[in-house]
Amino acid sequence: MKNHYFLFFMLTAMFIACKKAPKLAEKTDPPVVVVPKDTTKIVSTKTMKIDSIRKAFALRSSKSIFNTISDSVWKDSTGITFLVELRDGETSSTFSLGPVVDERQLFPGSLIKGKSLDDFSFTPLTGYVLAPVTIYSSDYSFDILENVNASKKVIDDYIKKQLERAGSKQINSAQYSSGQPFGNYGEISLFSYYSWDFSSLLNLKPGEHRKIKKKNGLYSTVTLSLFSVTAETPMTGHFFGPGVNPASVPDHPLMIIDVTYGRSALIAFESDAPYNDIQSAFNRMMNKTATANDLSLFQNATITTFARGFKPDDMNQLKNAKGAELVERYRIMVEAGGNRSANEYGVPIQLILGKASEISAPFFKHKSKHRLDYPIN
Repeated sequence: MKNHYFLFFMLTAMFIACKKAPKLAEKTDPPVVVVPKDTTKIVSTKTMKIDSIRKAFALRSSKSIFNTISDSVWKDSTGITFLVELRDGETSSTFSLGPVVDERQLFPGSLIKGKSLDDFSFTPLTGYVLAPVTIYSSDYSFDILENVNASKKVIDDYIKKQLERAGSKQINSAQYSSGQPFGNYGEISLFSYYSWDFSSLLNLKPGEHRKIKKKNGLYSTVTLSLFSVTAETPMTGHFFGPGVNPASVPDHPLMIIDVTYGRSALIAFESDAPYNDIQSAFNRMMNKTATANDLSLFQNATITTFARGFKPDDMNQLKNAKGAELVERYRIMVEAGGNRSANEYGVPIQLILGKASEISAPFFKHKSKHRLDYPIN
């Protein structure tokens, strides 16, 4: 019996000894702390460049003759365009004429719609007649006509009659510039006080900008003012005639007070040569002393020309010429431009306009807007 108790005791002890120990907590890795990304917007390199251009342009504008009206950033921030206009003190009352103009309304005493200056259409003001005016010229050999009902035919006949009596002669009245630097084609019109946009001659494709593609740019202008004709505003006390209140006339009416007849031209160069080399080469060409290096410079340059009022054949030859030949033909055309006769007296190149009013027409200053492009390379 004792042996049975002993065996039972031993089995119980073994069972207790073999009972599984309590399970310890499993060891785990510490949690990974995820730091949130910086939500601050990172300024792109393009944005920084545009801001830099804006600051530099604002400084330039503060020291220049123009005001900045607005700016616009290009698609994908590849550049920026500034729209500018001359300051009030710099705006001229003289309206310069570009290459595309309907000349039927361009005569002293013409009445036009004011808004038509924006697109150079010179739309006539219909339904109203200007009271008789006095016609005279800056050329003192011209007669003075009083009490004239102005029209294009009347003015053209007046000019031809005066020039036939005076005969042909050479006029040395060219205002010629030896060259000015530019980096944007819009600067040419801006700093030449042009009312029209020279960059319109570039035939740019959509998306192309007006900044020069080569390292340096130079432009030169020529103005040959042969004579002007003025229509003195009506002194009868009635601008449009009795019974018409000028305040009731629509379309912001303007009167062409003075027309300058003559010729104007411009030539612009883009070149990778130093600016001083471009200027020296151009002046030597105009003085008929161009060197072989000068001719080579012109051959590798991008050249754009404009001409108004010169002989049609001379202007047409500019269209087909390139390089040094283009510069040479430009020189020949300009040299021949001073001749004045009843059949060759140029075309209207500048206007002075006035607001149609009851007694007088104060000079009207038209503010032209100019575009300056700055691509980001």
